[in-house]
Formats: sequence, structure tokens, C-alpha cells
Amino acid sequence: MERIKKQHLNIYKVKDSSIEFDDLCPNSAIPSFEIENEGNISPSCKYRLYIQRDREKNPGWYEFLKPVINRDNPILNRVSSFILFITQGDKKFILTGGFGHTKIKHLIDDEFGLSVALRVMEKTKIQAILQKPMKGQTRQIFRLVAGYDPSLDMDNYNRILKSIDGTSVDENLPNVKVSGKASLSLNVAITFEDLSSLLEKISLILLKDPKINFPKTYELVTSEDLKENLNDTIVKELNDFLNNRSDRDRLYIEFKDPLIQFQCSSFTIRIDGDAPIEFNDFSLEEVKNILIKNGTSEFDEINDLRGIKFSGEDDNGHSLFEDQSLKELLICEADLNFCSYIYIEKKWMKILDDLSSYVDEQLGKIDIIRDVFPDWNLSIHNRELQYNKAVANSKGFICLDQDLIRTPATTSIEVCDLYDKNENNFIHVKRTWGSKASYLFSQGLISASNIHQYQEFRRECISKWPDLFEEGFDKNLKVTYAIADRKASSSDFPFNLSFFAKLNLISNVSTINSFGYKVLLAPINIIPSKSKNSPKKTKQKNTKTGGGQKPIKATQKIKTDSVKSAEILLAEILNK
Repeated sequence: MERIKKQHLNIYKVKDSSIEFDDLCPNSAIPSFEIENEGNISPSCKYRLYIQRDREKNPGWYEFLKPVINRDNPILNRVSSFILFITQGDKKFILTGGFGHTKIKHLIDDEFGLSVALRVMEKTKIQAILQKPMKGQTRQIFRLVAGYDPSLDMDNYNRILKSIDGTSVDENLPNVKVSGKASLSLNVAITFEDLSSLLEKISLILLKDPKINFPKTYELVTSEDLKENLNDTIVKELNDFLNNRSDRDRLYIEFKDPLIQFQCSSFTIRIDGDAPIEFNDFSLEEVKNILIKNGTSEFDEINDLRGIKFSGEDDNGHSLFEDQSLKELLICEADLNFCSYIYIEKKWMKILDDLSSYVDEQLGKIDIIRDVFPDWNLSIHNRELQYNKAVANSKGFICLDQDLIRTPATTSIEVCDLYDKNENNFIHVKRTWGSKASYLFSQGLISASNIHQYQEFRRECISKWPDLFEEGFDKNLKVTYAIADRKASSSDFPFNLSFFAKLNLISNVSTINSFGYKVLLAPINIIPSKSKNSPKKTKQKNTKTGGGQKPIKATQKIKTDSVKSAEILLAEILNK
């Protein structure tokens, strides 16, 4: 008997099971695809197959070599793709190959593959996981694991599981390699006639309880009134950003699949059906520039974001994603009525009390040093450097603010703002609060990481400041975050930080602690400067960072995106 060849199947589940089959896959061809065949696999299983044949594109290197290529013998890459629609009982599935997946994103259940994978694997069979941190500068984390128990990994409280890879132990899919995300990817020996049976088994698997449980730290917002209020927040934040009324504190954009962005060599944006505009830097700042240049500076409601469509191609001109809207790719963070929310992939999620309690518990483990730093009077020291020099003189610290270290392996790094040699304490000072605090936390993490990991960096510090540092200064090291704001002087500091600021802080502290370093927090009270022209009026609070601040410079070893996400309490915004 001939051995059945293994196939790599990508299976999606249609999110709306009530949709009629003919409405799901109409007889009219999907753009650039044609109906190849339709019929029944079994009495309860109907299919319709679309094919795109031999799509031709010049390879990405063609333009470079075009002057020396024989034009009588053209060079073309050819790719064929398929989309297979299947109705199985009351459920509907889609299988794709090639670039067929780019045509069906709007139809699919985004958690189908993940739901199946968690029900067929045991924790000892997990091989890789992809997660999205709910806060921080690292936007995607991919890990290869062995003997991994997710319930013992505290970092999972700060991460949303996006995909999982491993081997099935379920009797319906024994020893099958499984990858679960939006799609269920299976490496299985199968014929076309076996599809009906396979889909029946998958439906049975979905009725079971998960074998693997990651910490559930969020829940989907279902209240229409609450979603409407939160959606208004997105529109306001985006409009303010487009019109330079505020920074993009709580907004950023990113791909569902982080690898696609790096595979794309070019992108296009279409605004309300107009001709596509090509660009190369996929960032919110670049999108803003394009929108403003083309006359779009305000949105009335969140659904208006559906008119902004993005597509991307690789070096060979092959489409990697098509017509994904700004509404799909935008991420927003919000606090409302003492609860924290995050908008990801068109869904609002509420951060659960378990996560909030965990964050506060971890925050309570950080030592707070009060009354160490004098008040920061902005009438006397209106710049950070001025304040740091004054503190250095009064406390016997060394001011290293804006004094950078450069090595061949890194960009310019600020070791710290103030250094206390007696305590080997690297102090990072910023006039900041809430969202902007992420810059401060990153500065401390980047400095500590370079000191811990790179001998060349330590040698450069010793060479530049021989009176301060000597061999072994990376031992028994302390890192202090000195946060300057009127709220920092409150007795409930740091618990009065916004949720996402606290989440970002404990994530950074956990990493620095893993180096063997101790982290301290120090509040600094701000005394505002008084306006000479209108002394009786209260000066509007400046939500931007104080003077003299410098952008945190990331190294090649610490992966961050070009977007620094942050948040401001929604109540504060509405009260302005």
C-alpha cells in the first residue's frame, strides 16, 4: 500500500457560524482567484475551491541587475495559491496555501488554532511560544522551551499568549506536530477524502477542557456602552496626536505576526479608497505624516479607521498582507473608573484583579527611599541637568548626566544621571509620571544590562572614570529610579502610578534583579515655577517631559520597537 505523504495544513475556523455557505464564498471569484471546483467530501461536508495560478513577479534583485540582464529572456518568480472553503455540519472552515491567507483575514476566528493547541498538548510537549507583553517596549517575545510549566512562570502575568508550538498527545491527533495561533497548522499524513473526518475530530477536541493553562489576566469587554466609551478614547487620542495637541502616549501600531514586518520590504497605505501610497518605515509617526500630507487630520468615530488600509510586499513583490485597516493594527491603552484596559486587534480587554493584585504585590517588594532627594524647585532649576548638579554638590554624588559611553558594540549610553560611589548606586532621575516613566525605566535597564553583560562596556567606564570605577564594580550594584512629580510625594507612592506604568516598572525591575542588582525607588517632589504674567492663574500641567531630557538609546542587544508606548489616566485627560 502506497504511503500517504504528510501535508502541512493551515486550517482556519470561520468566526460567524451563522453565515450561509454561498455568502461566505460567493460564486463570483475572490479577487485574482478563480473557482476551480466544488462538491461534497462527505454527505455532511461541502467544499468550494479557489485557485490563483502562476502569479508572476520579478524577483527582488531584478531591478539591481536589470542593466546587465538579457531582456529577451525574462526572469520571473511564479507562485500559485489556493483557498478551500468547507462547511462541516454547523461549522465552517477555511484551508489556505501560498498567499491565500491574505484574502480571508476578515472571516476568521483569531483564537481558533490556539484554542485547539491548548487542548491537545501537555506542558511537557510545548516547544515554542509567542507572547505579546501588555506593556513595555518589547512588543513580541518568541521563546523556545523544553520541560516548560507556564503556571510557574511569573512573566506570563504580563503577557498575552499569541501562539504555541508542540506535539499533540490527544487520541484524535496522536504525535502530530501542532502550531496554534489564528490558524491551526498541522503536519499530518492525510488525503483530501480524509478532511471531513479530520474536521470532525477537531470539533470534538474543542469540546474538551484545555490541558495547558496560562495565567488568565484579562477578559474581553462585551458591554457595548463600555466599548463605546473606550472607543471614544481611541479617537480622541488619535486626533490629538495628528493635530499635535499631545504625544502618542497611549497609541502604537504593530502587526499581528511580528515576523511579517521584517519580511516586508515595502508598504502601501490607501486612504478611503484613493490610490495607494508607498512607504518604507512602518511606524505611527510615518503614518501620521502621510495622513496629514493627504488632508486627513480628524476622525469622527472608530469605524472611520477602517478606511485607512495597509498592505505589504516582500523583496520579490509577493503580498504578505493585504488591506489590513488602521482599526486592526492600532493598539491603545486606557484607564477608566479605576480599571485598566488595552485595545488589541479590534478588541478591548480588561485587566483582571488577579493581575492588578500581582502587580501591586511585586511593587510592594521594591524598597522606597524617601527624603533623600531635595524638592525640585522649577523656579530655580528648570532643567534636569541643573537639578542633578545641585543634588550632586549637596549630597556628594557625581553628576554623569549627559556624559555618554560609546563602544563599538553599542550606541551612546548614559550610565546614570547621578552616581553614589559609597553605595555603588546608579541613580536615574527624571521629571516624569505615568506614561513617560517608561523612558526612565528603560534608561536604567539599558545601563544595567550593558554593565552586567559586556566586559568591553565596563572597561570603557573604568577608562573614562578611573576615580569612580574599578574592576568588579558590577558586583553589589544598586539601581535607583528617582521619579520627580508632585504625585511622587504622596504617601501611597508608587501605588498611585497608573497600572501600565506599574506593569512596566516591575517588568524592568525583575530583569535588573536577575542580574543580581538591587532596585530602589526615590520620590522627588516638584515645586512648579510661577508665571510672572499671570500669578493668580494656575499654570496648566505640562504632560511632556521636563527640560534637558534625552531619548533613551537602545542597544542592539535589547530589542525594542521604534515605538515607545505609554499611557495617561483617562480621568486626567477628561478633566483638562
